[in-house]
Amino acid sequence: MVLKTGFITGALLIFAGAILAFASSPPPSTAIQDDMRNYSLLPEGVIRKSAIEARLPIYPAVALERNISGIVRIRLTISAEGKVEKIKVKPRTNPILAQAVADAVKQWTFEPWIGPGYLPRAALGRLAFRFDITDGEGHVALYDPQPEEIECLGCSNSGFEFRQWREWPEVSLKKADRQTTVDTILR
Repeated sequence: MVLKTGFITGALLIFAGAILAFASSPPPSTAIQDDMRNYSLLPEGVIRKSAIEARLPIYPAVALERNISGIVRIRLTISAEGKVEKIKVKPRTNPILAQAVADAVKQWTFEPWIGPGYLPRAALGRLAFRFDITDGEGHVALYDPQPEEIECLGCSNSGFEFRQWREWPEVSLKKADRQTTVDTILR
């Protein structure tokens, strides 16, 4: 069977287009895991237990005045020395509550996580906080899921958690930025 020149040219153009599309597409999720290969993924229960110094966030007065409450979920990286490096927050979280959590958690210190070879290793984990208002008073606590909820403090799902790490916005750990954020929110 003899193929016509136009057919072959068309097939080559389609093939070349497919290669260009593949080359310009975002890296597969394994690339995200490669970026995080120096981090141990730890479930929330382990992160909580490894905290040496941990203060709960202070309920922001402006959030109390505006009757803002809810659950704030964060992802954080912890250095091999036990210091908080970065904090990311679930999208569409109230920025006032998110900043209150970041201001508190950035001061936390953790026992170093011992990885392969018995060497301290950086960690990626999660924490969740509940902000409630009862009788006009604000209360903050670590969030404890109810038995009927799907969330598990002792579980982790690497693909899901690495994807969230990539997609969730980072919260500033600098004080100067915090005031700018609060001023913007109040306008």
